[in-house]
Amino acid sequence: MEKYFLIGAVLVATTGAVCDVRSARIPNWLTYSSLAAALALRLVASGWAGLKGGLVGVLVAGGIFLVLFLMGAMGGGDLKLMASVGAWVGSGQVVTMLLAAAFAGGFLALVHVAFGRRGRQTLWNLLELIRFRLTSGLQPHPLLNVRESGAERVPYGVAIAMATLYCAGSAIWRGDARAAARQEVLNCNGTNCCSASWTSANDADCARPSLSHARSAPIVSRCRRN
Repeated sequence: MEKYFLIGAVLVATTGAVCDVRSARIPNWLTYSSLAAALALRLVASGWAGLKGGLVGVLVAGGIFLVLFLMGAMGGGDLKLMASVGAWVGSGQVVTMLLAAAFAGGFLALVHVAFGRRGRQTLWNLLELIRFRLTSGLQPHPLLNVRESGAERVPYGVAIAMATLYCAGSAIWRGDARAAARQEVLNCNGTNCCSASWTSANDADCARPSLSHARSAPIVSRCRRN
């Protein structure tokens, strides 16, 4: 079920990224409605455990971006988009998504510095921000923050979309790989071990496990890959 929530997260984040690129704004109707929909669907599909996972995603993703927002390093639309996406990905993927978003945002910032019209000025601004953080802590810079008119900003909705797409793709791929490996082991019989990609030290050790054993304990096989 989680993979469907991840697909929902990709759709929400991609819509937010398109709005961010087009108008430099992420609309409230998108973030609020998607957050409510994610929590409601989690409750219906997975019960209180699913709702709890969604709330943890909101608190972790939204909490970290709230700190960045208070520092003037992130816009309110980015904060609300990240919180709503956190509700979709849940507690199992929120940390991975935050790390991926940090890398994606850094990559976009480097591209902006290298190819932007004001690349040199952006680089100097970055150095000034680092100096300011080291001397003044977390308070917003009086000039270099996203709330100032005319401030250069990277459309962070794109970074959130890239991170969400990475999380969804990697999670779905790992799930399919695990399912394929499990099915291959279940297909073992007394004479051949699963398929041409497996061999057995002892054919007798590669017998099909009983269904009751498959349900009650992890499957252990002495098959090894070629």
